[in-house]
Amino acid sequence: MRLMADRAFAAAAFAFAFGLGAADASAGAGAGAGVGRGVERAPSARAAAARGANPREAASVEAAKRPRMLFLDTSPGLEASLERELETLGIFGRTMRYKGGVAIEAPEAILWRIVLESRVIESVRLGVGKPFHSAFESTLRNHAAGSHWADFMWFGPEAVNPPIRIGLEKSRLFHTEVIRRAVSTGIEELREKFMKEKLQHVEDSQLYAKSDDPTPQLPTVHVQIKEDECQLSVTATDAQHRRAYLSMVDPEAGDDAGVDSPASRAAPLGGAHAAACVLRSSLPRHLEEVAYDGQQMTVWDPFCGRGTMLLEALGILLGVPPSSPAASLPFMGWPSFDERRFAEVVRKLRLTPHPDLAHLTLLGTSSDSEMVAVARAHYAGFLNAMPRPRTGPLSMLWNGGDECAAAEKEWNEDDDQIHDARLPCKVLLRHAPLLTQIQPEANQTQTVILTNVPYGNKASCMNSARAYSQFGKLVKARDKEKGLRAVYCLSAREEFQRSSGLEWRTELRFSNGGIWVDLLRWTGERRKEVHTVSKKERRRSRPVAADDDATDAADAADGAGAAAEASDASAGAADHEVDSAKVSKKERRRSRP
Repeated sequence: MRLMADRAFAAAAFAFAFGLGAADASAGAGAGAGVGRGVERAPSARAAAARGANPREAASVEAAKRPRMLFLDTSPGLEASLERELETLGIFGRTMRYKGGVAIEAPEAILWRIVLESRVIESVRLGVGKPFHSAFESTLRNHAAGSHWADFMWFGPEAVNPPIRIGLEKSRLFHTEVIRRAVSTGIEELREKFMKEKLQHVEDSQLYAKSDDPTPQLPTVHVQIKEDECQLSVTATDAQHRRAYLSMVDPEAGDDAGVDSPASRAAPLGGAHAAACVLRSSLPRHLEEVAYDGQQMTVWDPFCGRGTMLLEALGILLGVPPSSPAASLPFMGWPSFDERRFAEVVRKLRLTPHPDLAHLTLLGTSSDSEMVAVARAHYAGFLNAMPRPRTGPLSMLWNGGDECAAAEKEWNEDDDQIHDARLPCKVLLRHAPLLTQIQPEANQTQTVILTNVPYGNKASCMNSARAYSQFGKLVKARDKEKGLRAVYCLSAREEFQRSSGLEWRTELRFSNGGIWVDLLRWTGERRKEVHTVSKKERRRSRPVAADDDATDAADAADGAGAAAEASDASAGAADHEVDSAKVSKKERRRSRP
């Protein structure tokens, strides 16, 4: 079956890239140059035809060279982080920011690299055609009928009805059903035209014959209209681009575990959000500085939850791509998908771990034992999904073979880590009922606290103020030991900054499920308490004098009253003098002869 064959091919390419099995080194070499760390120039269709390539291969090479508009969706606020990550990966091109993503003009091979290597993206879309003016339904339908949908959908005798998502902003066409009908009609007209042309070359019995292969899933079509300018695109990944280790987690002990716990009802932290926080916190730089001094460093997450923050830090420092080519991705089911060129891109992937990983310890603690179990299951899935190359920097980490892989699945409850995990760093996930208890690993080494403090709905954050206060005391106590390098907290509440008693600086701000959160960094100073009392409260809160002070207060009141009476008397005397002066003057006028 085609989909299963595509997935098997991708798995074989992944195995070859990391030395897991034999593969033909020359497979795909004649298809043209691949794409490495930068945008390499692919050979033209004329050059491919000159060396004896068939027309289909020449057209594939030309299509791979042609720039496409790629829409990289992420959470609002992470657009700058995504651009910096693309530069770090060596992916350059003409970019443009939009709310919740970055658009880049690059060949389709760059799409495959971004899907495999980027951690900040949440989904990727491929533009279909160029933007056009769509003030009327007929215009939208005609442009939809003229687009190359056959590159992304398998057309057959039956009508196609792909899912359509619509985004509108200042558009003359505002009715979503009208827009959906126009796009669907345009795609159907193109399918009918495609089938008429196919009937000229294929027999009816062969065309309408039933196939045992499952029908590939239709990609989601996105229609974005802003100020009557429309852009059509199709999804190249799932709606939420999942990490590879999540597919290796047992459903009974994975995301479903602890679903009724208070921590699970808080706002969840996605992999893209955690990766952005790790990249912003500059953990590789901290590790390099600590290793240069010959010391050890501990990255501590006191609110580890499902362990997302620590696993993203581990993946970044190990240089492991977040996605796997062996996974079934939507773009692998497109008719235009080039398997051999995809294998070339996978073959060029390189895993480059941080050279100072031996000085690192990742520590995650939580007061919820169920969430600790979920974090341990995710960590075990991370190890199972991690590639084990036979050559390269990571080959020395997996010298235990199958015995090591089997030993990874056994969790030691005494030392809170997996037995014989061939990682140069330690990963500890521990149940800690008391937040104020400083763990031994964090007390003996240089510590970087990177955590996602509780926030979200009120049901899960009833005792958040107490947790915030305890966390502030924990930071102050650890700071006295002179071993605290940095503190990064992801929070969405102003109450956290007040209750912790510390001064914070915002490093990053983005939206997490509709909630705007701030990545805060501790400045090293304590918060100055400023008590402000309103005028109404001052009037209501009159102090009650004691018995000894009552006499003094009464004497002060009598003195104030006597002074007031004296001032009134002097004012009355002055008025009387003025009046008498006025009367005598009048009398003097009347008494003139």
